Amino acid sequence: MATDGAISTPEGTAIAVPLIASDIDGVVASITITTLPDPAQGVLSYTNAAGDSVPVVAGTR
Repeated sequence: MATDGAISTPEGTAIAVPLIASDIDGVVASITITTLPDPAQGVLSYTNAAGDSVPVVAGTR
């Protein structure tokens, strides 16, 4: 189960937002993003194990 949250920043300002989730057995195996922002509003990305910022693409895991 993910926890709702809201973040706002001045236009053009990037911000890191941690995803917080829990599972009944204590292990979160994956997180599914169901809605992405309109590209005019920004890009959702994640940091991979190598420390690279990777844009999230709809329909991928």
